[in-house]
Amino acid sequence: YLYTHKLGWTEMQGTLPVYFSVLDSTDIIKKILKLDTLTKSVSLLLNPLLKGIFSRNKSSQPPGTIRVIDKFDERVDRLWQRIRKSLTYATDRNSKYLNWRFVSNPHRYEIFALENEKNELLGTAVTRTEEKFGYRFGYLVDIIFDPAQEAAGIALINHAIDFLKTQGCAMVTALGTDPSLKRAFKESGLRR
Repeated sequence: YLYTHKLGWTEMQGTLPVYFSVLDSTDIIKKILKLDTLTKSVSLLLNPLLKGIFSRNKSSQPPGTIRVIDKFDERVDRLWQRIRKSLTYATDRNSKYLNWRFVSNPHRYEIFALENEKNELLGTAVTRTEEKFGYRFGYLVDIIFDPAQEAAGIALINHAIDFLKTQGCAMVTALGTDPSLKRAFKESGLRR
């Protein structure tokens, strides 16, 4: 409903669930009310309410260190080989494909890697920002983690959301069908 009725998308087929979180209502309210003074007052009231609705589980420490990477290496191939059979729907996401999709792409993507103390890859997350419909949107474009290590997925999603918030995004969206991804999205405050 949000995409087709409020944001102007004309076509959306299938049952791929869209998950989202409102990070800051200020720009959204400003566009609706068109008054700066009233916008500040309403957003001061609404933002805490939205924070409660889209609350995140940030109680545990990430099971490693998250850092920005500029390309995918053989570690993502090893991770993908370990987890690919446990995922219901997924494109083969090896390093060759991921580098073509995100590194060689003219759009700007931020790529995060979660690594343990042995420098083993526990997961990756890819984000992108875009100006659309008068708002700054953040997208969690891709995430890979072992479903048996859900804490790794939650840590990556939380990190990506925090990063997108620093980029001034009003909202973050993600797509996902796998049950482990749905649980991690929910724990990270993304709602269907």
